[in-house]
Amino acid sequence: MVPDIVTSGKPMGNGIPVAASIFKPELLVEFGKNIRYVNTFGGNSVAIAAAQAVLDVIREESLMENAHKVGDKIITGLKDLAQGLEQVAEVRGSGFFIGVDLVTDRATLTPDGQAATGIVNSLRACHCGCRKPRAGLRV
Repeated sequence: MVPDIVTSGKPMGNGIPVAASIFKPELLVEFGKNIRYVNTFGGNSVAIAAAQAVLDVIREESLMENAHKVGDKIITGLKDLAQGLEQVAEVRGSGFFIGVDLVTDRATLTPDGQAATGIVNSLRACHCGCRKPRAGLRV
């Protein structure tokens, strides 16, 4: 699959708010004829330097290739764990973008929101025994 549009948010600047939108060139022909300038925040040299540094690290440390390798291992492991589980309809993904379809009925593929919420809440929980949720995750 090749997407028409890809957007990236704040992580692109590793703490400095930087985002990007990447389009297939043919999608921008009319846009470029009619609209000359658009942004939500004016750019600055610090943000651009931060974004370039992040992109340099991604390239130099082969982080995309690593994400694909590790992601493939995670997906394979999840598929192995899901074998025989009626609640798991499908495991799919690419890199660290991974989806697990949880269902109440495999024939109708009815989503199981309660099971998904339970898993997310378990992942949010601190497992040190204090029963406090970990910061950062919200559902």
